[in-house]
Amino acid sequence: MPSAFSYANASDPVAGELVQSIQQGRTVTGKIIDDTGEPLIGVSVLVKGTTVGTITDFDGNYSLEVPSGKNVLVVSYIGYKTQDVTVGKGNQLNIKMEADTQALDEVVVVGYGVMKKRDLTGSIASVKAADIVKSPASNAMEALQGQVPGLDIVRNSGKATSGVTINIRGQRSLSDVKDEFGNNVANAPLFIIDGMQGGDFSDIAPADIESIEVLKDASSTAIYGSQGANGVIIITTKKGAQGKTKFSYNGYFGVNGWAQYPDMLSGEDYMQVRREAARTGGQWSSTADDQKLFTVEEWQAIQNGDWTNWVDEVLHTGLVQSHQVTASGGTEKTTAMLSAGYYQEKGSFKNDKMDKYNLRMNIEHKLGKTVKVGATTQITHYAQDERARMCYGVPQLMHLLVKRMMKMAKWWNIHWERMDR
Repeated sequence: MPSAFSYANASDPVAGELVQSIQQGRTVTGKIIDDTGEPLIGVSVLVKGTTVGTITDFDGNYSLEVPSGKNVLVVSYIGYKTQDVTVGKGNQLNIKMEADTQALDEVVVVGYGVMKKRDLTGSIASVKAADIVKSPASNAMEALQGQVPGLDIVRNSGKATSGVTINIRGQRSLSDVKDEFGNNVANAPLFIIDGMQGGDFSDIAPADIESIEVLKDASSTAIYGSQGANGVIIITTKKGAQGKTKFSYNGYFGVNGWAQYPDMLSGEDYMQVRREAARTGGQWSSTADDQKLFTVEEWQAIQNGDWTNWVDEVLHTGLVQSHQVTASGGTEKTTAMLSAGYYQEKGSFKNDKMDKYNLRMNIEHKLGKTVKVGATTQITHYAQDERARMCYGVPQLMHLLVKRMMKMAKWWNIHWERMDR
């Protein structure tokens, strides 16, 4: 190979060469190839610390003006590791890219087991634990807002007790049937929690979830038949790990309600507004007509100086807090995890709040080289309160009663699996 050419990558230092400081700008050219020697099209080449950059052409060639004092190129391409390559004395620099197999080897849960991302043919999105706990939310699905393409998650209202409406790739049904909590269930996807169909995702603390897979197209949801017509969401919770017992804590505290409301009028300011409105309609000409503008009760309150700021009476600054403690560990044959959590949300309206307590435990034991058994239990307790509505009649009162009741959710999941499959 001619001496004017050289190959470099992030792990190979410039052998036998001291990189000198560039005194003036120069043009650096070269070719970028993959590990098989094939040229790569559209590779991004950027001078580190600047906005000067270019991309490779159809033959993998690039040409770049490097400013003086800069001698490091940042080379990046989808599916390949990003490299910082040092420019030597020459103006010709060929670069060999290294494939990034880590993302392709990531395991994704599908309807019939697990697969590597490289082997997937259906439309599946995976969200891991670190991304789930980034957003403060009462449930994991609300925390996924904006993280998965094609997954629409909308909170039903601003109430502390509000649920969410979930659609995968839009609505598939014209029905708008809702459950007792206001969630649209006609277009709701099918939920699979730790291999079990059904269950309520809001009962599980976001910190207890290992991953969430969203199956969006027909090929990935086919195994579930018509029940998967609206899409399928697979939730995998955390399990105990072999080793010493480890304790962890996850928590946050925040405030709710920074909306701006107009200042309420009182005293002479309020009287003047009412007078002006009545004068425009020909009902007021002097202060002698003031009493005609109000009811008997209102006029009596005005005479007594009783003024009520209804914004202050109804609204306040709410808060939200979450605390989760987890203990996990085990031996070579038996692993277990225990977690307990508390979540509280107070809305912007007074007397609008929700307290949620959750306790979760799972244990797994190997009976031999081929069989493993386990059990999971979840207990969730809700204490909910919301402002009463102006509704009358038995159906409406029963609706309020149901929504005010404390909810206890308890479910068991006992499973076994062969370890040699």
